[in-house]
Amino acid sequence: MTTSDLSQLKLRLGNLLFCFLSVVGGVTSALDFVVEPNRTFGLGDVRSVAVSRDQRFVATAGQTGAFLWDLKSGQLLTPLDSPWSVTALAFSPDGRTLLGGSSGLVRSWSIESGDVIHDHPPSRGDIFSLEFSADGRSFVSVAGEGIARVWSSETGRQTFAVEKRDAFFFAAALSPDGNVLATLEASRTNSVTLWNVVEQAELRSLPTTNWTADRVMFTPTGQLVTAASGGEILLWNIEAPQVIRSFGGIAAPTLLVIDLWMPDSSTLAALGNDGRVFLWDFPSGELQQVVPGVPIVTGAGVTGAFLVVTADLDSVLSLRELPSGRVFQSYRGHTTSTHTAVGFSPNGQSVLSAGTERPARLWNRHTGGAVREFLGGGSGTMAAAFSRDGAQLLTTVGLPDPGARLWDTESGSMIREFKWTGSHPMSAAWSPDGSLVAAGAQDGRVRVFNAGTGALLRTLIGSGWIRSVAFSPLASILVCGSTDSNARVFEVGTGRLVRTLIAEAGPVVAVAIAPAGETLLVAWGDGLIRLFDATTFELRREFVIRAAFLESAAFSPDGQYVLTGEGWPAFTATLWDTETVQPLRVFSGHRAAVSAVAFSPEGASVLTAGDRVYEWSVADLASRLRFRQSGRGTRLSWSLGQLEVAPTPTGPWHPIPGAVSPFDIVAEDPAGFYRVIVDSDASIPQR
Repeated sequence: MTTSDLSQLKLRLGNLLFCFLSVVGGVTSALDFVVEPNRTFGLGDVRSVAVSRDQRFVATAGQTGAFLWDLKSGQLLTPLDSPWSVTALAFSPDGRTLLGGSSGLVRSWSIESGDVIHDHPPSRGDIFSLEFSADGRSFVSVAGEGIARVWSSETGRQTFAVEKRDAFFFAAALSPDGNVLATLEASRTNSVTLWNVVEQAELRSLPTTNWTADRVMFTPTGQLVTAASGGEILLWNIEAPQVIRSFGGIAAPTLLVIDLWMPDSSTLAALGNDGRVFLWDFPSGELQQVVPGVPIVTGAGVTGAFLVVTADLDSVLSLRELPSGRVFQSYRGHTTSTHTAVGFSPNGQSVLSAGTERPARLWNRHTGGAVREFLGGGSGTMAAAFSRDGAQLLTTVGLPDPGARLWDTESGSMIREFKWTGSHPMSAAWSPDGSLVAAGAQDGRVRVFNAGTGALLRTLIGSGWIRSVAFSPLASILVCGSTDSNARVFEVGTGRLVRTLIAEAGPVVAVAIAPAGETLLVAWGDGLIRLFDATTFELRREFVIRAAFLESAAFSPDGQYVLTGEGWPAFTATLWDTETVQPLRVFSGHRAAVSAVAFSPEGASVLTAGDRVYEWSVADLASRLRFRQSGRGTRLSWSLGQLEVAPTPTGPWHPIPGAVSPFDIVAEDPAGFYRVIVDSDASIPQR
């Protein structure tokens, strides 16, 4: 038997023993899977927007699913059941049905009930576009891999399909009667092709080459409008086919047309990626007005109305009136799709999140509602952390003016700024006494500032991108983890490099020191986690995540547990016992990498963050039975509850009078099975 075989045997035996010892209220498996969080903060990113023609509803969608809003009040009405990310949306002309598309799938919901009407058979490729015909009797779905399918709205069945090899369909539209399909092909020919849906045959292509169209739209009279990169918008007679007129005036910074629509019969409108709206007189093609805007990620005009809904780079949606540009309503709740920092306030009342968007956000922990925002830079607020008393917040600011900022938590006002030049920050941390702040950047440097004055005290030189920094709660050392696979330990007072810890396991994605200061954690992206003595740096134990890439890690307040966040392909978070290095629980439900994790101050809850921020209960950990081999036998320990013993796993169970933690089982004692029972009136110990 090899050493590897022996290690695997030990792991299997350890799991078996653990199954019997770590019992709470009965025999359970060693690894639990949890799929329902206690609370959610934010809705995740927004990638698609649609507005009903009756101007009653707004639909938004992104990586976390689809959501329905009241257009006038801005109130979120309901999330729509969607087990996958949603990349395209479309309301039926009568406003009774909403379509959502994702990876080859199209789902329709009833607006009145929110129930699923149809799940349409899957096809290859992501769904980029969904469009109804004007009569609402059919709709077209467009998948990137050269696939356009026409469906019956009533039956949900496919009535026509176009599949072109070596082509990439970006958008499509149906004529008002649904009999003609126009597909937009971003291929070598960059062509718009017309198809007869009834006869299921190709009609013709528009006689234009070497251009890249962004959008296609049929007018109520059956003419076709195309929008091309570079600002060329053309009206076509599809029978000839030939250009009827052009609509000019689009220029930089507008690089892409997000949507085309007709607010009335005499006006054509186009929404650009910079948030500007262009309005033309439709009969003449004359540009009437350009409505200013801000850069957006998506948006949609309202057919038959001078209204547009846009989502800005901070995921805030706005309903604007045209041509004034006045904001009628805002729809708040969407956030970044990549959270890179998360944490509880020291009093446990608030949750902080930050990521690849400008603001760091403060949430009410009990309601899940947004409290306030702390603005960073345009390239993201990658790190955020509470001070020890919770009165202040530390955030980072991205390019073009990198730095870190200190905020008053209660008022939201900025107290101080820590500046440097040229390198994007990736991580930040407070010293235990709150007198110092450290920020790690992509230039391989960790800058240490005086928190009270803002003065730069020292620059610690490493290499690679500094993805994580941590101060020791006991010694005057700082640990930083880098993308060059090194974790470096520095003496804060002198800047001296004390130790370098390295493994050939990818970038260091997290470093952490247990609250008691005795254990240092280093986590590498390929799934390796090592626990070191924080004084001698001797390796104590290690464990490996084999099912996914590792993204984040954090200690529990008592140092007995580690929570890890996993990336592709699992997108889970896992709770580990630091003594046995065995996984205890898996939290499942994210649709992207879990790039930030945290424990609550009392250790009864955890946060996992990636596409969204979830709170999960781990209150039962206080009553979990833990074991350690001692000189005479086995020592049991627990934080809450009554120890019981039974001769078999099924009982009968008997309380052990006077048993307190730790409790020793000596070799001479009869064999038995142990569990902890918690009184319903018991409470979790507070730190």
